[in-house]
Amino acid sequence: MERNKCSILYVEDENWQVVGTSVTVLKRRINAEVTNATDISKARNFLETIHFDVVIIDIMMDPNSPLTFEKSALVIVQELLDGKFEPTNPKHTPILFATAVWDMNATKTEAYGRRIQKAIRDMVREMGIEDPIYLLKPFTADELVTKVEEALRHGR
Repeated sequence: MERNKCSILYVEDENWQVVGTSVTVLKRRINAEVTNATDISKARNFLETIHFDVVIIDIMMDPNSPLTFEKSALVIVQELLDGKFEPTNPKHTPILFATAVWDMNATKTEAYGRRIQKAIRDMVREMGIEDPIYLLKPFTADELVTKVEEALRHGR
């Protein structure tokens, strides 16, 4: 028996090909329709007009700029929580937080990585999300499917 179609918004500014294979597996394994928004403005437009069962947000849309709430995709999460996109997308729409910050590369120090991790956790906590679901990049197709299924089962 085929699952009902699941609609997912993936807010990701990086090359879509990087996550393409995982998204293909997601489409096949959980019958998902995935929409990609490459910036905050496009994400807002989609959220205003299309219902999504899950939203996956790349927290740091511009990794070359300082991490501030306004420059992160967390601003979209806050708007969702505030009901800005109701009735199309209700406040309780499940959200996955995608981030590569936990996988610091050689150009950034470990201390810097810990500060960014803490800043992200603090911003998410301040929004009132008690049990955030993080999707750590780079992730496998299985990890993506597992996290989306978790979000669908338990909500945010």
